[in-house]
Amino acid sequence: MWKRSAWVALVCGSASVCASTSCGRINYDGLWDSVFIVSTTEDRLAGPDTIASGFDLAPGTDGISLREAMTMANNSEGSNLILFDAEVFADGGEAAIVLTSALPPLVDEFTAIDANDRGVQIVASDAGAIRIEANNTLVEGLDFVSTGANAVIAIDAASSVNIRANYFQAASTSISASGANQLSITGNEFRNSVGDSIVVDGANDLFVLGNHFEDLQDRALRVANATTATIDDNTLLHVGGTQMTIADSTLVAVNRNSIVIDNKTSQKGVRFERVTESRICDNFIDPGTAHMVSLDDSSDNTIEGNILDRGHAGVVLEGESARNMVIRNVIIESEYDGIYVASTSDDNIVVHNTIHNASSALVFSSDSVIQGNNLITNDTDPDFFGYVDAANYDYQLLPGSPHIDAGEELGYDCVPGASELYWDDAPDLGAVETRR
Repeated sequence: MWKRSAWVALVCGSASVCASTSCGRINYDGLWDSVFIVSTTEDRLAGPDTIASGFDLAPGTDGISLREAMTMANNSEGSNLILFDAEVFADGGEAAIVLTSALPPLVDEFTAIDANDRGVQIVASDAGAIRIEANNTLVEGLDFVSTGANAVIAIDAASSVNIRANYFQAASTSISASGANQLSITGNEFRNSVGDSIVVDGANDLFVLGNHFEDLQDRALRVANATTATIDDNTLLHVGGTQMTIADSTLVAVNRNSIVIDNKTSQKGVRFERVTESRICDNFIDPGTAHMVSLDDSSDNTIEGNILDRGHAGVVLEGESARNMVIRNVIIESEYDGIYVASTSDDNIVVHNTIHNASSALVFSSDSVIQGNNLITNDTDPDFFGYVDAANYDYQLLPGSPHIDAGEELGYDCVPGASELYWDDAPDLGAVETRR
């Protein structure tokens, strides 16, 4: 919740800037104690690090730099909004602020940097760009370019932080967070980066939603020591290494992500390491030499409703991974195993999956796997009946298929969202329930 105030003090570097720039364009009037408007691309601090307004700048200083605006925000009481002058940072343009060093850390809570509808490029120094140490902060709409070794945005033990709708092209990590609570990373774009794009360690209530990752040399996301994380609706195209790694965490949801692995090698799609009570559901993972979904020493998780197309293996449970549920997944053309369970992984449940054209559909080295109603098909089988539209991932059974109503009543929900557990007289074999 952003702090609201009955008035706004518009603090600018010169009277001309105040007259030509309106914070009302985005309906911020009355919500902020101080509004600072960046009106130059110069990276400077024309005054001591105690400046709190444009009046504290050296005489003759024209406008306000981003470094000065952030310093003023840190030294001002109440909530702070940093905007960008439309004449200098025109929408559709890319006026560049080239940093000579990292910007001052944001240490005053309720501070927002909003470049929405502005063309603002930040060329980060080797030390990174923005460090957030204050609660209730927002960074939105910036275009970051970095060739340095440090994270572009670093978040240190801050709560209620939102990194939204930014563009990152970084040589190393784009966003790193340590000890953050209620961290939201939404609607950002990450391209042509060398390091992991997002690295989070020790987060509670993490949200990574609707981001786009493309042509990365390392992971899109690495999360460790998290409690309650939601990773939904992200798009990953041609990401190197493992696409997503979640480690030493609990209550994690990885849902509805689209992952295209093609053109990369030696990969894993979504990987859990020592993760419990979490879900990998309704994701689409497309071709690559990879384990599409893998769990290592991870227990009491659910892998459900995923489409896993043309990997080395669809689902892999290894190490001491116990009591996991693998249900209603469609696994297509696995080069080796559709679903593999290691001998050290006990008491896992593998039911109602469709495995098509796999070299080996089910490989269970453990004798404690509970299995049932899985459908294994192959185009070379003369008795193969077919699917409604497999080319477009519609794996409903064709009318008249002998697999309709051919399953056993196992008590699992085959049609989530419906009041029934299955259609008609008995469950179908496979992942997709079909009305007779």
